[in-house]
Amino acid sequence: MKTTRYHMAYMSGMITIICLISSFSTATEVQWASTGHMTTDGRLEAGCHPQLYGLDADYLDIDANSNYVYALMTMVSHLQNGEISSGQMRWLYERAIMSAVPRNIIDQYMTFDHRTANLDDHMIGSGGDSIARVLLYDVTQLITFGDLYDRKQRPTSTYYGLFDHASEQLGVPRTVADQIQDVVDHEVDLLDKKKIVFWEDTPYVPPNPINTSPVEKWAHTGHMTVDGRLVSGGHPQLYALDVDFLDIDANSNYVYALMTMASHLQNGELSSGQMRWLYERAIMSAVPRNIIDQYVAFDHRSAKLDEHMVGSGGDSIARVLLYDVTQLITYGDLYDKTPRSTSTYHALFGRASEQLGVPKDAAEQIQNLVDDEVDLLDQKTVIFWGDTPYIPPNTEKPGDVNVDGIIDVVDLGILGANFGRLNATFADGDLNNDSLVDVADLGILGANWTASQATGNASALVPEPTTLSLLAMSVLLVVGRWR
Repeated sequence: MKTTRYHMAYMSGMITIICLISSFSTATEVQWASTGHMTTDGRLEAGCHPQLYGLDADYLDIDANSNYVYALMTMVSHLQNGEISSGQMRWLYERAIMSAVPRNIIDQYMTFDHRTANLDDHMIGSGGDSIARVLLYDVTQLITFGDLYDRKQRPTSTYYGLFDHASEQLGVPRTVADQIQDVVDHEVDLLDKKKIVFWEDTPYVPPNPINTSPVEKWAHTGHMTVDGRLVSGGHPQLYALDVDFLDIDANSNYVYALMTMASHLQNGELSSGQMRWLYERAIMSAVPRNIIDQYVAFDHRSAKLDEHMVGSGGDSIARVLLYDVTQLITYGDLYDKTPRSTSTYHALFGRASEQLGVPKDAAEQIQNLVDDEVDLLDQKTVIFWGDTPYIPPNTEKPGDVNVDGIIDVVDLGILGANFGRLNATFADGDLNNDSLVDVADLGILGANWTASQATGNASALVPEPTTLSLLAMSVLLVVGRWR
């Protein structure tokens, strides 16, 4: 009888939670800053962080992100006697674009006084010990790839000496530091391979000549000039494409060709995980938000591949397009948690390579590149976050289950999905640390509701009376039924 009452209570509570979710759904509309992929209250879209760092987050706090960049610059500067080279600053600039940072804030990074900065201050402001490992990774990347940009490589022993010094200062265990060094070495090798596979036999030929004169006026929406020149963003680091600008129309046609190809391979379907990968990659490519909205609404089912191929570079982009088709489907399935058999993937990618006219040996090299990158992302996820989960600064807010700085319908949904779970963690909705997700946690969430911070509407900092009543009913209902 008690079991029946418990299940009745549980279901009643869940129905009430669903009602709560419905009543809150209109209170969390995001207000975007005009300059890029950031909200007016300083939440930065995660950009490259899921794909490059294995960090499963939708938003990052802009102040925490900036402190991280300042910690990175400070560490590198101190390792190099107060110097950061032009190539290293170029790598930093590109990575900031890939991280969705607005242009005006990147300008602040470029003028930061790294010589006199205090590392500890910026470490605390960006996540403390929880970001030490990923910071060591970025220190290693910035110096390594920056030297490659400068064409001034140093002896291997010099690099190892620098990185050993950095790992000691950051408190990263030697075994972990060695793993991080191996990851970066592997990524350097992969970028060299991409340069050969993508561009050696088929150099990029833009559909229209690109104006390379200095920028005089920027569009207010992001990293694009008023005449449609898009800062190359992630293209040098992701695709080994050595350009400063891309034409926005050519870039959009490339995205449409990618969507069309993936859609035609999958009977007109692009999954939510695949669209998420595409959205992140568009941010990493510096595409303004209003144009990404056009990508999301694009009718890929009826589109013609040839038209968009011609508009993006024709045969010169066939190999990199095959690479992105392979990535979109592979990573999208991982996001969806619905991986398919190896034979299914090989059949899909075999059809794609035939349609794009990519030679079999090049197609196999591209498949190997993607497989290696999937393995590396798994390694990074474990190395960076397995023992030291990311703890953002200044986010110790009761009820903030997904740690995005607000307590809203997303947190309520997570708690509801895990209601009744034993051996639960904070990420499951266990807000009082008793290893159980129950009415006590629901009460904590309701008492700290702050959804309106996403809209700037101070009058909605607490739920409306009707919503409060629903929340109270859910708590009382479940407690009463348990008794």
